[in-house]
Amino acid sequence: MRFFPVATILFLAFCAVRCAEPNTEKECQCILNNIWLDVYLLIDNSAKMGSVGLLEVASNVNSVFGFTQIRVGSNYPDKRGARVSVLTYSDSPTVHANLSDFKSTDELTSMIYALKPSTSYDSNLQSSLKLVKNMMNYKDINAPRNNTQTVIIIYAGDYVDYDEPTIAQFGDQLKADGVKIITVADISNTDHQHVSKLKWLKELASEGNGFNINDDYVSEEVQKALCSANCFCPRKYHHFITSNNETTHKYGTCVQFSIEQLSWTKAKFFCQNLHKQGYLATEYTDEKHLFNEKYFEALSSQPKPFKYHIGLHYVNGGYFWEQAIGIPLIPVSTPLYPLDNVPSTTQQCVRNIGTLDSEDLKWDNENCFNDVSPLMCEVPACDTENYCP
Repeated sequence: MRFFPVATILFLAFCAVRCAEPNTEKECQCILNNIWLDVYLLIDNSAKMGSVGLLEVASNVNSVFGFTQIRVGSNYPDKRGARVSVLTYSDSPTVHANLSDFKSTDELTSMIYALKPSTSYDSNLQSSLKLVKNMMNYKDINAPRNNTQTVIIIYAGDYVDYDEPTIAQFGDQLKADGVKIITVADISNTDHQHVSKLKWLKELASEGNGFNINDDYVSEEVQKALCSANCFCPRKYHHFITSNNETTHKYGTCVQFSIEQLSWTKAKFFCQNLHKQGYLATEYTDEKHLFNEKYFEALSSQPKPFKYHIGLHYVNGGYFWEQAIGIPLIPVSTPLYPLDNVPSTTQQCVRNIGTLDSEDLKWDNENCFNDVSPLMCEVPACDTENYCP
């Protein structure tokens, strides 16, 4: 009877599960109970909204936060939780709760159900956005948290510009500062500008985050938008994003290049030391390969033809992708570009490299210890599965 070393048995068992699987890009995860965000609820309580409109808003807020057990507050052992501020607006804004006030979801939903309509028919969203912009500069316990994204959810019964800057200009400023905006319209069909105002509110929202209170599954769409906002990169890393038909898709990984001239082996340790979850970058798909290439070309200021290390190397009879320390390597299912089937012992690592004949980068076998190049590092995105302190 032939006996195999324990390490070989473990590798074969792992490969039986993973080797046949196609390499897929990591998606942002959505675990509602793990959300950690700073959320400003801006609720139109003008007479035009009325009691019926406010009840619709309260029902939606309860569906988004209450039924799903999104934890409201920040005093949880795992440091997660959504801090929620509540403002209403008609002719002027009123702050009902600051970010530090709510300690539970029940406190939030109880307040929302208790809101009353104003006697004013004005709906001055501009004044609310201006106030929130000022609130984001607080220096006390209501100040923004360093590792937390900010979201504004607007429940609007109208869309009227009263002065300058316009609503759209305020929105552009906030989005440029990294704030995610979600709009939920509750505009009456009898409003002669109904269609235009719905369009303007969708344009005010961050991409894909403009909804109508009567949409099917609107609560679930708001929750997805919150999870998307809670998927972001550590500082100095760039999110892997693809674009298709004017829409973008955000994945669960982030990259950062370095122009340090290092060998593949030293580059591996460089990425690990740069971030505790860091590793040399993966390229499971053509989209990721092209994203890395365009990112390197746009920001590295390196001369052509480009070249940089990626996290692919030959080990145990096959090519494997690097992962963070403590996570098993991932075998290559289908290589994007040809590589040596059985590389020599001096050519077992891989880099991206261009040629003088073509600017397109291809994979190329290299010496793990002697060939020096810049490099591309990768980390998992911060999301509801991966908390970033």
